[in-house]
Formats: sequence, C-alpha cells, structure tokens
Amino acid sequence: MPSPFMAAFILGALLPTGASARGYTSSSLCGDYARLDIATPPGLCVALLADEAQGLRAPRRILEVSPNRYWVIDMGSWEPDRGRLLE
Repeated sequence: MPSPFMAAFILGALLPTGASARGYTSSSLCGDYARLDIATPPGLCVALLADEAQGLRAPRRILEVSPNRYWVIDMGSWEPDRGRLLE
C-alpha cells in the first residue's frame, strides 16, 4: 500500500520539483516528488510520478513495492498484448 504522501497517482518516471503536466503545477514537495495543487484531506497529498512524456498511455495501478520503489501497470491501449509493468 502506498505511503500517505503518495495517496494518489496522477497520470503520468519521476519529474523534478516545479514540473507541470496538463495544467497541473507544483507547489512544493510530496515526499521526494513534485506536489500538485490539488485539494486533499489533511495529511495526504498528490504527487506527479509520470505522464505521457515517459510513454504512459493507459496506466491503471501503482504499487509501492519498497520505499521509493514503485510498479506501474500500464494497459497501453484497448488492443491485446499492449500492456506492460514499469518500475
């Protein structure tokens, strides 16, 4: 289960602080990642991990397998055999 600072996954490998994608802008850090200006409950934040610049087309799940190590399941498209597992 992702740690609290990674409470959500926004579409989109890792972008530096100050990164923006599809109109989202970074306001600070969410752990080691660029925090996005999206309202969240107290103690949680949303960070941008990756976007289409890294080749994601249809990401469906993110799993933190160890501290600062994540797996992303990307369907790729609705066509068979296009999916992949990214680390």
